[in-house]
Amino acid sequence: MLWTTDGLSRSKRIRVKTMKLKKNSLIKISQIVFVPIALLIVWSIFAPFYSLPGMSKICGAIIEMIENGTYFHDIAISSFRALSGFAIGFSLGAILGILTGRYSKVFLIFGGLLLFLRWTPVLAILPLTIRIGGLGEGPKIFIISWACFFLCWIYTHVAVTKLQKQYIWWSDSLGLSLNQRLFKVYLPAISPSLIGTARAALAISLIVVVAAELGGTLQSGLFRNGLGYRISRAIETNRNDLNIACILTFGLLGIIYDCCLFQAVKLLSFITKIDFCHSEG
Repeated sequence: MLWTTDGLSRSKRIRVKTMKLKKNSLIKISQIVFVPIALLIVWSIFAPFYSLPGMSKICGAIIEMIENGTYFHDIAISSFRALSGFAIGFSLGAILGILTGRYSKVFLIFGGLLLFLRWTPVLAILPLTIRIGGLGEGPKIFIISWACFFLCWIYTHVAVTKLQKQYIWWSDSLGLSLNQRLFKVYLPAISPSLIGTARAALAISLIVVVAAELGGTLQSGLFRNGLGYRISRAIETNRNDLNIACILTFGLLGIIYDCCLFQAVKLLSFITKIDFCHSEG
């Protein structure tokens, strides 16, 4: 009898827990779905008053770009530029931020120049990069890397300067090499800050890639056009439906990048056996 009661109580607890999980999942799904539906309703109501296209025309513009073969090509090219610039800027910025945050001599040598260049508006040097490098991929990736680099450098620098002293004492007492300190001690310790910095840098890369493509792109070859260029063409031809379709596509790309970043961090944690998601610096 006691065994039966325990079994029933245990099964009841499992059933209650399952119901709670289902309820929480439904709440999260409703929250995710509610806002887009509400925005669609608001857009449908107010768009005619501002001579903006409805959602049917915007979807039609996306279908039009898919049919003429420009949609996925533009997505691929803009993604290549944004992610290449992000990867270069984030890597260099994170490494240099660790060095300047940990070693005061490195900061004394490079700090003044970095602080000066950090306050240089990235869009102000865009015409100069086009003047020097032309409309190819080099200037575009460079300007995106520039924007991501300084954001990653300053946040990593601050995170390392606030690093708990025991991490430094531990690495010093073991006599670890510079590479071991970077990848075994400092990076795991500041990983929450790095993840937040990477998310911000991804957003910056999408913003700057639009500006870089608005400045002009090649008109032939594989690396032609892009979503930013498509926006400029839509403005010139008064195609608001194409313009808004490209803007919405950038928003979807940002969500996809963000999800991929978290999956990459989980995969890295699994491979290295280091919990990068919950380490405390």
